[in-house]
Amino acid sequence: MITNLINKYLISTRSYLSSGILFILLISSSIAYRQTGQLDIWFSLFCFTIIFQNFCFAYLLNSYLDYLTGSEYVKSEMDRTLFKHITLGQLRGFIKVPLILNVILLVITYRWKGLDTLLMIACFDLLQIIGVCIYSPSKHYAMGHLVFSFVHYINIWIFYYSNTKQFPSFNSSDPFIYYSFYFLPVILQSIHANYHRDIENDKKSGILTIAILLGKKFSLVYYFLLYIGGLIYLIFLMIKFNNIFFLLPFATLSLINELYGNIDLLNVQTTKIHFFSLFLFSIAILLGGKK
Repeated sequence: MITNLINKYLISTRSYLSSGILFILLISSSIAYRQTGQLDIWFSLFCFTIIFQNFCFAYLLNSYLDYLTGSEYVKSEMDRTLFKHITLGQLRGFIKVPLILNVILLVITYRWKGLDTLLMIACFDLLQIIGVCIYSPSKHYAMGHLVFSFVHYINIWIFYYSNTKQFPSFNSSDPFIYYSFYFLPVILQSIHANYHRDIENDKKSGILTIAILLGKKFSLVYYFLLYIGGLIYLIFLMIKFNNIFFLLPFATLSLINELYGNIDLLNVQTTKIHFFSLFLFSIAILLGGKK
């Protein structure tokens, strides 16, 4: 029975998608190492477990809020709320689990790394939780993609701090701000693929996304503009830091090309592009990134 309950929890939180956080860990660690020469892999992996709890909380809360607002229904929306696998009562119970685990992990942080580290990680943690809480309401005002990107961008801050015990610098002379900015078009493209897929369902549910505002045709145009914008930014980085390795993510062009005439692959290909781009970008930083 316990095994079955754990399995339902993992399914309802879509835990299999959390592997994407590891690519953010890779980028942040690459930046930290190139800028400071410091790495704290064990604490970074520990912070991954904190972020994972927020990730689980996000999916559970999003499903529950959409149910309460009438955007999704137990009997009709099997895929998105996963009521095919769990009951509404189980969903309410599951929502408490990541919050409880989060508190336990913060206590461990204090015992392991001290008060200063606890306060910083707790601040990042709180920012993410606030972002998670306002994500569902923001989807009704075409702001969901911005909140989603902000919540994920905080992951870079957390992992940078976990490695260096320093707050990320946003000084224009610091490479961090330039390197981390590449993450934004990548994550915006990722969430937009979902919005484009769900245009019809979201319309029926009263959700207003940027994909609905643009319409199907221009929604795709926007999707490809995000990708092209990311490539242009890589060229800018190559010139600014004299690092030809920043062109490595151009290898994802082959994945984009596979979408020609087969838009049904949009979500699958976007996931591949997302992971492959971040992996190659991390290699570029390690091979030629400047302090």
